[in-house]
Amino acid sequence: MKSDKLFDLIVVGGGINGAGIALEAALRGLSTLLVEKVDIGHATSTWNTRLIHGGLRYLEYYEFSLVRESLRERERLLHNAPHLVHPMTFRLPLYDHSKRGPLLIKAGMVLYDLLSYDKSLPNHAMNYRSKTILRENPYLRPDDLRGMATYHDCQVPWPERLCLELALTAKVHGATLLTHTELTALNDISSDGVSIEITDTITGQTREVSGRYLVNAAGPWVDEVLGVVDDNVNRRMGVTKGSHLVIQRFPGGPRDAFYMEARSDGRPFFLIPWRDYYLVGTTDIFFDGDLNDIAIGDAEIEYLLNELNFFFPVHQFSHKDILYTYSGVRPLPYEPEAKKASQVTRRHIIFEHTRGGGHRNMLSIIGGKLTTYRNLAEETVDVIQKRLGQTVRHSPTREKPLRGAEGIGDWPIYFEQHSRILANRYNLPLPVAQHLVHFYGSRAGSVTALTENHTDLARQIHPNYPDIAAQVIYAVQNEGARTLADIMLRRTSLGTHAGLGLECLDAVVTLAAPLLEWDPEEQAHQKRVYEKWVENHHLIGNLVRT
Repeated sequence: MKSDKLFDLIVVGGGINGAGIALEAALRGLSTLLVEKVDIGHATSTWNTRLIHGGLRYLEYYEFSLVRESLRERERLLHNAPHLVHPMTFRLPLYDHSKRGPLLIKAGMVLYDLLSYDKSLPNHAMNYRSKTILRENPYLRPDDLRGMATYHDCQVPWPERLCLELALTAKVHGATLLTHTELTALNDISSDGVSIEITDTITGQTREVSGRYLVNAAGPWVDEVLGVVDDNVNRRMGVTKGSHLVIQRFPGGPRDAFYMEARSDGRPFFLIPWRDYYLVGTTDIFFDGDLNDIAIGDAEIEYLLNELNFFFPVHQFSHKDILYTYSGVRPLPYEPEAKKASQVTRRHIIFEHTRGGGHRNMLSIIGGKLTTYRNLAEETVDVIQKRLGQTVRHSPTREKPLRGAEGIGDWPIYFEQHSRILANRYNLPLPVAQHLVHFYGSRAGSVTALTENHTDLARQIHPNYPDIAAQVIYAVQNEGARTLADIMLRRTSLGTHAGLGLECLDAVVTLAAPLLEWDPEEQAHQKRVYEKWVENHHLIGNLVRT
């Protein structure tokens, strides 16, 4: 089947960069198609350290322009998505073993503040009084402590929601979104554009779509897409794997994030409060395996536990303290010359295929960061509009609130007031209402409105988690969920709680099945697929914690 519509732009890949490009293009009036082989934000954009940050450590590699770009975009996200991006305080303890002494750290902090001159967050502070530091942080390693720096960055608890809201905002402005749809062939390439074959991986339906320009924003799968559309271009991607442990918050533990210099290799090491848990990470290892089969290794677990116990010796953590693990890969530029993984640039590259002897009217996105997706999208659409002979417009996304951020104003006041309004109006526990406002922002009322005539939809899906039944209905009817994993991992927070959502599958399937026309056989299939995903991706050694 062939589509009669000629799109201005076809974007392949629905991660943070692809979704950001689709929104930028749609707001500039380009007819845009976003094609994603699984679901919006399902891979790299979700399984990371969940930070929106300026890249403090990039100063060490003199990437000042990248740090400035990151800090500027961090500030924009605080205004454009305040329900999803929140300020966070970071503590950086200094020890005798640290390669970077107090003077170098102080200089870096000053420079970080100068590069974020237009920020709304506080400047850094230094404390060289070890006794005071330990009195305020009794869980911290006392031996050889020389001081502590305090600075501020941001956390995005649900980066998958950020991706989804970008894509849904693009849809509101005219973009077409096709999830669970894979690029399977290049049918035609000419001076006027490209024609590709796409296949719906759920229904098996194949169709042909055409566009004047194609953007390969497939993240780690960029080279795989190149193999389909333009094998004239040489390898562009080189990925590294980063893994995290998720542990329960321990009594009297830190309320702020900690950023240390790992004793064993000098890499950044984090302990970050995240919901009811701590994130412990991350690793940075060159990866050349199956991108669909990424899981933590035993050596990574030991590395993270050893560093955790070194810096926080009051509780000797072991495998039994790990609720679950997760791993993702970083899409970085391919570096044929061997170097440390941490030294590969985090700067993005907009690679036009003609520069590599490839086809016209195509480009590929190499690298990039969660924090700087918007600036990358702006630069990308600038290039596309020039190639299409259009006037390059001022980027509309610089001040554009995302779907869910409209009408929020002062976030702390809005959060407090709106949470109480929803709790009182819909008879919800206040923590549940607060979760919904954090998760959906100004759209939370659209979710709770589903409970007005169906009060059973106000019930929590699991007594230990704040997600309610109405969210499953909303996920299918309003947010394009097509599979159980879509609902568990990216339309609710169920799949990232301690039990990985396994104890909620029956309840969620019962709610979703009538809407998605799942018969009993399909319901069982959806559960098997999700359980297999957990088994393959949340390993602790050779065991699965459920």
